[in-house]
Amino acid sequence: ISQQGRYPVMIAQYRTVSRMKLCYIVALLLVVSFIAEAAFPAPSDADEKLFPGLNSVQPANNLIVPSVVHQIYDYQNPNFFLYLSLICVQRYIRPERHILWVNDEGRYRKGHWQSWQNNANNQATKSWEFDLAELIRQNKIEVKFLTFPMHPPGNSSTYAPNKAHRSDFVRLEALTTIGGIYLDTDAFVINNLAELRQHNFTMSFDNIVNPDKSAPKRLNNGVMLAAPQSQFLHLWAKKYAQFNPESFDFDSSVVPYNLMTQYPDLIHLEMSRIAPMSFAFQTARIAEILTCGLYVPPVSSKEASGSQRGAIWAPTWDGKLHNYENTQPDEYAYTAMEKKFVLHLTMSQVRGICMMRKALGSPEDLNKLPSLLGRIFRIAMYGKDDFDYTVLYKSTVGEKNAAWKVCRDGMGMHSGPEKDVSTVDDGSTRQQYVNKH
Repeated sequence: ISQQGRYPVMIAQYRTVSRMKLCYIVALLLVVSFIAEAAFPAPSDADEKLFPGLNSVQPANNLIVPSVVHQIYDYQNPNFFLYLSLICVQRYIRPERHILWVNDEGRYRKGHWQSWQNNANNQATKSWEFDLAELIRQNKIEVKFLTFPMHPPGNSSTYAPNKAHRSDFVRLEALTTIGGIYLDTDAFVINNLAELRQHNFTMSFDNIVNPDKSAPKRLNNGVMLAAPQSQFLHLWAKKYAQFNPESFDFDSSVVPYNLMTQYPDLIHLEMSRIAPMSFAFQTARIAEILTCGLYVPPVSSKEASGSQRGAIWAPTWDGKLHNYENTQPDEYAYTAMEKKFVLHLTMSQVRGICMMRKALGSPEDLNKLPSLLGRIFRIAMYGKDDFDYTVLYKSTVGEKNAAWKVCRDGMGMHSGPEKDVSTVDDGSTRQQYVNKH
């Protein structure tokens, strides 16, 4: 069903209704789903470019990190949020191997998965579940079941009750033995990562902006790249002899930071291109803009600012409300996203902050995202983005405000992280820091 001809009529009617109906109409505007081919189209050079006008980086010849992507899953059945992470890998990296390590702990875990796969394969109507099952059947995604290790590497005397720790053991072993790229399932690739595959081992900083200056500095193990038998990984594994099961992140984040200070020649550090963004703390505003800020295509951006680049249009916060009044599309925010390799959206499901992991339950839910993130997911799924951004770009301030609210409510972003005005390292407030940087 074509969007053309329908949305403009809705907007014309929109401007005649009372303010009380504003959010309801915008909800209809955003939830109306576009019809696209259900089957996952194979990635090709004909895919729509995520960032028009940006020259893609050609893979170098001296890549030492294998074209293998590892991800880990610890639930009975796949969900749509996992599917989005998987197809971003398939669309934007196109790896030679894509391995999903699934925890087989528990008597019926593997049986649940196989039952889901059989049902998905037998669906009369194609769906995202059918597409995922087909990718698995064709071995484009290798599902490997294993019971997560109960003990850290080389330390059989210490029991690890936390499954997050046991997931850490799996990713270390996979990268050491096979090598490749490790991605958390809340990490969404938007670049082929060829540039980073030239380094023996790569991680990123985790708490670059931390108001608590006494807190230990950390690296983030949610996105890592490694050549097989990386020396840094071997040094890290030895540190697990003193594993502390009481600390959630000491061995996974603080220990590699300390090793980095001792062996800086064994690791390549990324400051922002694969670093996490959270819907809380200092990166909350950036995550908000990415998720719900209106994506302005290059043509519309040229009309607004004379630029051929795209832009992101988001409201300001006046202390009480988000408001598009006296705002313009922000080309800088768009350019910052162009430079990212991975969008690692940590804390994507924390009650009172964001429930995106649960809120994105089907392809229809993507229509709640008139944003760059929505565009990323649509191109990942279909190889193109048919969403009509022009209607909201040309809409009134009130309509933009309502669309922003619909998106935030739809993603379960009910709290206002803007209220956190804790200072950062340069003495400015978090909002001032975001605006500055």
